Amino acid sequence: MSSFDRSPVLAVLRELARTPPALPRRPVPFAVPLAAFVAVAAVLAGWAPRLLGDPDTLWHVRFGLSILDSGRLPQVDSWSWTMAGAPWIAKEWLSQVLFALAFRLAGWSGVVILAIATLAAAMAVLTHEAAARLGAIGAAVVFYVVGMLIAGHVLARPHLLAWLPMVVWTVALTRAAEAPRAPSALLLPVMVIWANLHGSFLLGLALVPVFAVEAVLRGEPAARRRLAFGWTAFLAASLTASLIHPYGLDALRAAVSVLRLGAGTASIGEWAPTDFSTIGPMEMILLGGIAALGWFGARLAPVRLATALGLAHMALAHMRHLPVFGLVGAVVLVEPVARALGATGLGLRSWRPP
Repeated sequence: MSSFDRSPVLAVLRELARTPPALPRRPVPFAVPLAAFVAVAAVLAGWAPRLLGDPDTLWHVRFGLSILDSGRLPQVDSWSWTMAGAPWIAKEWLSQVLFALAFRLAGWSGVVILAIATLAAAMAVLTHEAAARLGAIGAAVVFYVVGMLIAGHVLARPHLLAWLPMVVWTVALTRAAEAPRAPSALLLPVMVIWANLHGSFLLGLALVPVFAVEAVLRGEPAARRRLAFGWTAFLAASLTASLIHPYGLDALRAAVSVLRLGAGTASIGEWAPTDFSTIGPMEMILLGGIAALGWFGARLAPVRLATALGLAHMALAHMRHLPVFGLVGAVVLVEPVARALGATGLGLRSWRPP
């Protein structure tokens, strides 16, 4: 063994990279995600007017109606006064068409029902994943915490329709990384839908190499090259799937350009940093999470820790990313939380890692 192999630096790096086997999932009764779906629908049914409280909803519906009436997608801005005739694309065209169809079917009630059903489905998928690790009680806690983070952003806008593919995509990637194996090609249609709904599909692409690293670290040494190749191929396929869009590469460029608005976002409320001048959900969850890590002595695998920190940074930098921190962060952290609790579920048979 060389002196490098015996070096303390290498020993530290090996320890940091150590990723324990994932905890097994438990069967989840259908009643658990169904209860989550019904709970979201029931709460938002009484909150319906607030889903239409953002003026952006009006023009998303109007753009969708225009696409349906004309049978074509816009290439120039024909709606604004100052930029009339300038190049412009409706990169979120699928969300706009879905809202327009809902509006034609049932008016503004249809728009609200579409938004509620989509969010309820996303929360049902998330609750199922949480229950598989934490049991029904733990899943209820996750449901409540995520609800706190997304509450201020529950609006009938394209970002809400994107939450369902966001959760499905993240769950599938975490399961593949924990197996470990490359994700199935059957997941690619989710990326196609997501890319046509909202620009947040960029996050989905960014998560692929993140979980690829975790999969390789979890894999046996002899299987790591195969895993790396499989995940690289899936990343290439995911990028290709994101380009299956009427605007093609222009839609990808438009989504990236939003991330480079810089000072242009200063006057937009949802792009403001999260406000800590008063106690809010983000502060309570961050402080509670830090306290829980200390109390339970939890240790996150390096990839999960880096991902959680990255999501937290996004939420702190721009309050519009609070739902992303909640929805994606919950999926990322549910397995480490279950491990920290020393069981796969609250109220289920105890299981401790070797």
